[in-house]
Parts: sequence; C-alpha cells; structure tokens
Amino acid sequence: DAGEAAGTGEGTTADESLAGVLAGIPELSSFRATLAAAGLLEPLAGPDTFTVFAPTNDAFAAVPQVILSGLAANRQALTTILEYHVTRGRYSAADLLIVQPSTVNGRLLTITPQGDSLNVNSALVVTADIPAENGLIHAIELLLLTPLAPGVRPPVIAASGAAPSVGPRLTA
Repeated sequence: DAGEAAGTGEGTTADESLAGVLAGIPELSSFRATLAAAGLLEPLAGPDTFTVFAPTNDAFAAVPQVILSGLAANRQALTTILEYHVTRGRYSAADLLIVQPSTVNGRLLTITPQGDSLNVNSALVVTADIPAENGLIHAIELLLLTPLAPGVRPPVIAASGAAPSVGPRLTA
C-alpha cells in the first residue's frame, strides 16, 4: 500500500531535533539525562533554533559526585547551569570565531581558537557542528560553571591554570 509505505519507514519517524540527536549520541547521554531531569528537553525538541554546548560523559564523570548530587537536589541551580550550555540561534564553529552569543539565561561565554578547534570558556570543543533540524551541538570536555552575574564574560584560562569550569575541582 502506498499510504502505508509513506508513513511507516524508519527514517520518516526519526527525531532530528536537538533532543533527538542528543538521544542518538551515547557519549552525550549524561548531559541528555540531566536536561531531562531538569525538564529542559522539551524546548530542544521544539521549533526554536539553538546551539548547544554539550559536556561529554567524561566531563560529568570528572565532577565529584557530591557536586552532582547537590545540583540534582537544587533544580534551580541545575537549570541555571544547564541553560548556560545553550544559546539561541544556530552558530557553527566558524561563526563562533566571529560572534560570541549569550546563553539562554543571559550569561556570556568566552570563545577562543584552540589549534584546529575552539575553547568555550576553558572547555575544549571535542566535536563541533553536530547538525540537528533546529540547531547545532558542540560536544565539550568540561561542564561549564555559570558566572555569578549576567553580563560578565568568563576569563580565558590564566597561566595559573584557573578556569571558570567544573572539572575535578569546582573553581571560579
């Protein structure tokens, strides 16, 4: 039947939204699960366009469990941090060398070239320009720490190694 063939193919029902693409990338499953726990997957499945800086599973594994548990218990803090990983609009790695967009919660990012890649604050983009129907995903190596106030641009890593990100230690 032509009607059956048109509506039942595997490719026709695939979710190509940012939320769907995140679901299909095993290395980003911790980030997706955290977005789901905070109730933030729905906007990424909708029609609005976003660029997502998605920490890898290794980035989450580097954060002490006590910090992750604290964030899980404080949905407002978790939401603030997760929203700091999302900007409105579609920004490729090449675009990010020119435009440094603010995140959906109004906080600023610092984007700098790093060899053939980029640093977002102090997090290296390990995979850039993962396409979705409603935006792009850039996989990053660290969970970004939100600046305390809107309008503050995080510094680039200092020679001392201080970084505005969550890694093995929480630093600011």
